[in-house]
Formats: sequence, C-alpha cells, structure tokens
Amino acid sequence: MTAKPNTLIVDSDESDRTFLQQSLEGNGYLATAVDTAVEALDRLRDTPFDLVVTAQELDNGPGGLRVARAVKWRWPTTPVIITARNESFDAAKAAIDLGVDGYLLKPIESADLKYTAKKALERQRACHCTERPSGVLSWRGLALDKRKAEATLNGEPVDLTPTEFKLLRYLMENDYRVVSSVELFEAFHNRAPDDRERARDAIRWHIYNIRHKIEPDPQDPIYVLNVYGLGYTFAGVDTLHEA
Repeated sequence: MTAKPNTLIVDSDESDRTFLQQSLEGNGYLATAVDTAVEALDRLRDTPFDLVVTAQELDNGPGGLRVARAVKWRWPTTPVIITARNESFDAAKAAIDLGVDGYLLKPIESADLKYTAKKALERQRACHCTERPSGVLSWRGLALDKRKAEATLNGEPVDLTPTEFKLLRYLMENDYRVVSSVELFEAFHNRAPDDRERARDAIRWHIYNIRHKIEPDPQDPIYVLNVYGLGYTFAGVDTLHEA
C-alpha cells in the first residue's frame, strides 16, 4: 500500500476507540474516530472511506450493523470490519450476511487488527474473478463455464459433481466476501437446513472434495480458503498480486 488508507472507526467505548485509532495510525493508516452510529452515518453520507471499523454494540442509537449496512449501500466497494464484545453465532451470521470483511472479538490484539485490516483491503482491491461475455468465470487458470456447467483448470477438464460445481460457482460469484457454510447449503438446496451442524459437515466434505480436484496443494489452498469461525472465501489474497 502506497497511500495511507483513510479509515473510519466507530466505537462508543473511549478506550477501545483510542486503541483502534492509535493502532491503525501506528501502522500507516489515516484514522477518524467517532462514538455513535449517527455521527458515522453523517460522515459516510458524503465521504468515501477506504476502510470502516465499527463496533457491533454502540450506545445512543443504531448499532454497528446499521453502519455496515449503510457502507455497503452507499460505498459498496469499501471493506467493513466488525468488532464485538461477546461471541454470538447470530451476531456473526448477521455480519456475514451483510458481507463484512472481518469480524474481531474484543479485547483485540494490535497484530490481529493489523492483519485483518490488511487482508480486507487486499481482498477488496484485488482483481478477482472475471466473467467473460460468454458466461465463463475465470481466475488463475481456473474457469467455470456457467452455461455448460463445465470446469477447467489450465485448460484441462475438472470432474466436478453438480453440487461441487454449484458451490464453486457461488463462491466465485461472491469472491468479494466471506460466505458461511449455512449460506452455501441454502444456495444449492434453496432452503434453510434442518440441522445447521449437519449442514456445515456436508459443506465441509464438499469443500474437501473440491480442493482435491482444483488445488495444487489441498493442504495449502489458493482458491478456496477457510475464514476461521465464519466460513469460506474464494481466492488466496496473499497470492493475488503477481509480478
């Protein structure tokens, strides 16, 4: 990163707000900090930030999910990181559904904040999958022909099952965000799972099979990545920028 990313921090806790601002500024970011969603929404109305870091729990008005929703509506290319005091599946699921780019539990370590912010910006700035007029999604030698339901890797056919093709297609079409296992299940079943844990196990098995068919090293994937505690995302952001 050459220019300093312009970052908006939203947190009602003064100590957390100060920590976030000082940590980001110490790592080369420009950081503006506010304590309410109302003030954040006012600034977001006319100012395009490079990154938004908002607490999920905010005092005196709307919460952080309202801020995230506003960012995704007004500035859809701006990455959003949510911070939360308590671990909650429902809260994390709501954040994922909004397409947030990171989810950190308090107390936050400076190294974790730095890593998550860096990856969020890299993912958003990277040129991920391209879709040709013919309806082919492609990235780094991997191509999915949506019309023919066929996949190739470096020009060679990849024998994906119909379910595997649908899952990989969904991940490639949503390569700008993290997708939960439950959402993936819903995407190809067109219904919510009766048992979320069994749905996650089923998706985990499909992802395992997909990796063994497309990854150069299934143990160190570059196409389909895990995002711990949240789900999966397409494309290895560490390897997007090639000389």
